[in-house]
Amino acid sequence: MNMNAETHARDNYIVEFLADEVHFDPLSLCSTALFTQSDLYYRWQRAAGKTSLRFLVKDGGRVVAYAQCFFSAARFLGGRGYWYAPYGPVCIENIDYAGVIYAIRSAFAARGDVFFRCDFFPVLASHQGTVPHFATRFLNDGSVQPRSEWILPLLENEASLIAGMHQKARYSIQYAQRKGVQVLVVSRDLSAYVDVFCALMRETAKRDHFVPHLDVYYRALFAEIEGTDHGFLVIASYAGAVISAALVLGYGKLATYVFGASSDLHRNVSAPALVQWQAILEAKRRGYEAYSFGGVSSERFPMKTWNGITTFKRRFGGRGVDHSPVVDIVFRPGWYLLYLVRKWARRYLHI
Repeated sequence: MNMNAETHARDNYIVEFLADEVHFDPLSLCSTALFTQSDLYYRWQRAAGKTSLRFLVKDGGRVVAYAQCFFSAARFLGGRGYWYAPYGPVCIENIDYAGVIYAIRSAFAARGDVFFRCDFFPVLASHQGTVPHFATRFLNDGSVQPRSEWILPLLENEASLIAGMHQKARYSIQYAQRKGVQVLVVSRDLSAYVDVFCALMRETAKRDHFVPHLDVYYRALFAEIEGTDHGFLVIASYAGAVISAALVLGYGKLATYVFGASSDLHRNVSAPALVQWQAILEAKRRGYEAYSFGGVSSERFPMKTWNGITTFKRRFGGRGVDHSPVVDIVFRPGWYLLYLVRKWARRYLHI
C-alpha cells in the first residue's frame, strides 16, 4: 500500500453509529456474510443481556463496511472490557483494511474501553502483510468465533451428497436408521423443546469438559427463532427419550450448525450422525447453497481438543474454510497487556 493511498483512505473512512431501527444489511456488501452479523444474532445477543452497537464505515457517501459488535467486561480489569465484531466488519472487496482500523480507532478511542476486536470478513488475503494482527493459540476459545469451519456445498442431489461422504458416516446414518432412531425437524413451537435441549447441553458439557452457556442464553435464541424461517431444530429420539439435538440457523445462502448436544444414554445407536444428515437435508430443502458444520481444527488454526469433533464433521464431505486472524485495535496498552497475561495464564497454567 503506498503512503498517499493510505492517507487518502484514513482521511475519508468515517464510522457512523446506527440506531437499532436503521436498516442494517451486510449482505448488500458481501453475499457470503455470516449469521453473526445478522439481525437475528443482534436481537438474540441483546435479549441475552449483551451490550451492543452497530455502525457502518463510509468512504465519502459510499458504505464500505457494516459491523455489529458486543461488549465484554472483565472483572480482573476492574469492569473494563472490549468490543468484539464476530466475523465482522463485513467489507466490500479490495477495501483498505488499515483505513478501516484507523476509522474504528478514531471512533472508539475516547470511550474508555481497552480494545476493539475485529474478525474482518471476507477473509484477509492480499492485505495480510499491511494489517497488524494478533492471533495466538490461546485466543482460540470462547472469546472469538472459530478460526476454521467445515463447509458442505448443497448444490448436488441427495445421492451425490451420500456418495461424497466417508464410508463411516454413511454406515453411522444407516445404522441409526436400522436401530429405529426417530428424527423430527422442528420449525414451529420450539419453546416446547427448550427444556430438553438445555438439559442435553448441560449433559454434553459435563461429559466433554466445557462450560455451557446459561439456560437463559439458549432460551433467548429459541424465542428469537420462533415465528421466523431463520432457524430449525433437529431432535432424535430412541426408546422414548430425546438423545440428540442440533440447532441450525440460516442467513443468506448458508445454513450453520450452531449448537449440538447428545445424551449419555444409547450412545451406541449413532443418533448424532442421523441428526446431522437430516439437518443437511432440511437446509437443502429450504434452498440454502451450503451447510456449515461450525468450528474445526485446521493446519493453520490447530485445536487439539477439537480433533474428535473435527473428524466427525469431515466425514460428511465438504471442505475447510479458514477465517481472518484476529485483529485487536488497542486503546489502553497497559490494560491490554494485563488481559493477554490473564488469558495466557488461564490457557497454559490453568489459573
